Amino acid sequence: MNFKKRRLFFVTTGVAMSLLANIARASEVDVRSSDARFLRPKTSARANSSPAKKKIARAAKLTASHSPVVKSTASWQSLARKVGQSEEFRDRAIREVKRIPHLQAQLYRALSTEDRPLALEVIGALNLRSLLPDLLSRASGDEDGFTVLTVNALMTSKNSDQILTIWSRALANPDSVSVPVQIAMLEPMGRMSWKLPRTTLSKLAESRSPETRSSVLNYLRAMALRNGVLENLDLVTEMTRARETQVRLQAISISAEISAQPRMFRLSSVKSIDELNSLCLRESGASLKEACLSFLAVGVAVKP
Repeated sequence: MNFKKRRLFFVTTGVAMSLLANIARASEVDVRSSDARFLRPKTSARANSSPAKKKIARAAKLTASHSPVVKSTASWQSLARKVGQSEEFRDRAIREVKRIPHLQAQLYRALSTEDRPLALEVIGALNLRSLLPDLLSRASGDEDGFTVLTVNALMTSKNSDQILTIWSRALANPDSVSVPVQIAMLEPMGRMSWKLPRTTLSKLAESRSPETRSSVLNYLRAMALRNGVLENLDLVTEMTRARETQVRLQAISISAEISAQPRMFRLSSVKSIDELNSLCLRESGASLKEACLSFLAVGVAVKP
């Protein structure tokens, strides 16, 4: 998964909620959405009276002063919370945050504070590759994988070898990095055609974490179907017998994708469609059998 797909979403600040309450009290507006753009005054007989008009005018003025347009006085933290929202909020926030003086120095300091997720959001959104060396130095000690995902978002054809080499070294000793980091480091490798050593893949395939093993399956699938690398597919076959249902069915589906292509099947070590069908029929319970056969059918139907 890339970083944009795994974009962080932050809740609206208390100031915005307070604003909506003030507007509702001041003008009897019909609050249909937490977004101030959707605020509309109610039409009623009272609206024709002078006091009502004054209240509505005050409310309209208050709404305009707190519209989604970002003020230049806003902090980078408040702007960062808008980066993960709608495109309109995001574009305005990005334009405004670029104007903040000494922004990179502030973001660098924030990487060691509770504002780290917000700082990473801004770094990724603005493509601040000048901060890559510091992010790379922190990546292995990352616990939630956010730093690694940000580095992945900053990856280019020029720096990908350097980054993926660092990821490969870290994954060679899986116990040295957290499960979220393992998953984030594996994510770009298949699409970037990066070959991991067999020893590394074997260790990851034996992980106690089903999420890590699922990521290994995604990597092996990408390497086989996108890049024609059929090595290590015996690990897929092994995982068709995994304890966890999701991992087991995922391995069956990937095996079916490869088996459905005669040339690739002949050169690989995956099970045939008939063998996979037999595995599904051995699942305990009707619902699991049905689910397994569905995964098998999806795998056969997928086009490379």
